[in-house]
Amino acid sequence: MTKRVFDEIHGHIELKDVEVELIDVPVFQRLRRIRQLTLAHLVYPGATHVRFSNSLGTMHLAGRVASSLLEKGVITKDEEAKLRIAALLINLGQMPLSHAIEGIFASQGLTSDELRGYVIANSEIREVLEDNGFSLREILDIYENKGLMTSVLDSDVDVNRLDYLIRDSVHTGVRLGGFDFDRLLQTVTYSEGKRILVSSKGVYALEDFYIARLHMYEAVYYHKTILGYEIFVRRIFEELARQYYNELLEAKYVLSLLNQGLFAYWDDEWLMSRLYNALGDPDVSDKLKQDIKDFLNRRGPKLVAERLSFEGTDPDFLLSRMMKLTQYGIPENSIIPVEEKVPIIAKGNLILESSQESLINSLPEDLYIQRLYVMPPFVKRARELLA
Repeated sequence: MTKRVFDEIHGHIELKDVEVELIDVPVFQRLRRIRQLTLAHLVYPGATHVRFSNSLGTMHLAGRVASSLLEKGVITKDEEAKLRIAALLINLGQMPLSHAIEGIFASQGLTSDELRGYVIANSEIREVLEDNGFSLREILDIYENKGLMTSVLDSDVDVNRLDYLIRDSVHTGVRLGGFDFDRLLQTVTYSEGKRILVSSKGVYALEDFYIARLHMYEAVYYHKTILGYEIFVRRIFEELARQYYNELLEAKYVLSLLNQGLFAYWDDEWLMSRLYNALGDPDVSDKLKQDIKDFLNRRGPKLVAERLSFEGTDPDFLLSRMMKLTQYGIPENSIIPVEEKVPIIAKGNLILESSQESLINSLPEDLYIQRLYVMPPFVKRARELLA
């Protein structure tokens, strides 16, 4: 029996019985309450779509690739089913507000990818898989063994990226994320070790994909305001937890939620409820309460200096400006430095069938971002000093 669900990007998506069972598990339903783009709705009001939709879209595209591989005799019918399932479960390890707080736990060795494995192994997901004849190891191997099926889900042109670039472009209204993913799916060949072969017919579509990706990084994923608020809410959450709920910052706390059957409710709303509860807690400092109000009222940090480069970072750029701001009386705890290296294209894993000249050859491999933010009371003064 097949069930169909309508998706705003792909139209009707067909679901097999085992996929419906997996979707109905509480830890999967949790993805309805985790936004795909964390705080992007503060800049793009329509960006309120969720990881649940991206999971269905990724499975749908993986199914299209798997069907093609099956027709060519590259994979079996059983492997096709496993690849669809692995794609469906790809977001299970996403954390509340995703990238905004993932760094807290990644520093302790618990990334979203590692957490996904824990969730699959220690929830009803495992029972559903085994009841339907799939072993836990078979699914986890697709994420981990770097074979052909791994490349479909995790490579420079994987089905997850293909889905979210289009989906995020539609929901933000940013018309920079468009490309012909039908053509890409027809012309890309996946191989082991995350290597991608693109036929001559797909080169232009691939160029559009990478250019769209670069533009979406600049306009959405690392937008100056969105990134500033992600860092702001992380600082608030860390300070709140350090002062009053220190266990919330520990990776073992997250894993304990799985053992208690509470992981399904560790979502964006869980984190936001901590902030709301703090506002009415007499033990929470007035300073921290004001920070929470500023975050909720969109009165967060403002950008006062920025350097974007494809060549590398300037070690002196942030340091010299921070020293100048503190020298003239701006409190150090009101200054937020940010430094990011954003991968754009992994050319070493990309093989173009055609020898024709391509824009891809001239694209930068990385984007380097250096930014300096300050809190609102000091913005005017900081901009005067750094002018």
